[in-house]
Amino acid sequence: MAQSKILKVKKWVDLNEAAERLSLSLEEHINALDLMELALDEEVILSVKFPRNELFYIREVAECECKYVDDLEKDFKFHLFAFKKEKASKQEVEKMRSDFIMDHYQRYVQAAKKNGADEKYLSYDYFMNELMSIKWGNVGNVEIMEEFVYELPLIGAEKLHIEKLVEINNERHPGTLTSLDSVFLKSKSGKYYILNERFKEESESLSDKAPESLEHILNKNKYCYFPAGELPEGVIVGMAPIDLAEFERKLSSSDKELSLELAVKVLGAVLKEVTTKAKKWTQDDLASTIDERGIPGLRKRVVNGAFSYANKSFKSNG
Repeated sequence: MAQSKILKVKKWVDLNEAAERLSLSLEEHINALDLMELALDEEVILSVKFPRNELFYIREVAECECKYVDDLEKDFKFHLFAFKKEKASKQEVEKMRSDFIMDHYQRYVQAAKKNGADEKYLSYDYFMNELMSIKWGNVGNVEIMEEFVYELPLIGAEKLHIEKLVEINNERHPGTLTSLDSVFLKSKSGKYYILNERFKEESESLSDKAPESLEHILNKNKYCYFPAGELPEGVIVGMAPIDLAEFERKLSSSDKELSLELAVKVLGAVLKEVTTKAKKWTQDDLASTIDERGIPGLRKRVVNGAFSYANKSFKSNG
């Protein structure tokens, strides 16, 4: 796969092409479903390609620290709203707030003890005044998407999208789960964005508005946008070639030990060559010659991998 010239310039391939290239390279059948399941297991990195003939809105975000209790206060206000307790008396609200925070404190202590936390991190004072949480916060304003290929970090609603695709491909009902998180995207520069939607739909296209007027519309109507709860129709899931190559490299070097079956097979092929031809063999000569024989499971990459393992093993015991 590394020798593919077109892959060196392509920024993205769909999952079927990625699976086909890996199948040929690794001599093992791999399909798009395998890649999606591997992505959910954090073994491969998926990307998504957006249609170029539509407008999409994104907003840069970054991780930031805040006091955990501040988030609890916000959650409590939502709790009052959800259970229609906003009109409760001040005394009742304070009692509910105290119970709400204490419940979360007890859960925190239980989890912290399981993780072997030091005693100083278990106090109520630490919980209320020092415990920090990591959350995503907005960095910039809403902007129009200029890149059309993004990595899927699988930390928000985009993960649910892949999970649904897996269920559909396994001919199972995808269920009706929804995500309260937005769709997270990661650009090639490493920045994180959330996908946004508009409250009010308006027909706009890049062809009939200049970039300046589009920016003006965004700034003027910045409160008309909200985080998207799912990937839009028309997007295609795939992989960036660099991630495809990295996954192949990881698989090629992931075996911690050489299987006896493969070792015996390679040794037999080596004996066949060196006993039938009187010449000074190099490792590459042997690997190429064995590859040319078309022996199942003994392509040049596999043979060189076995030689590499054998050399390391020999040197470590030498």
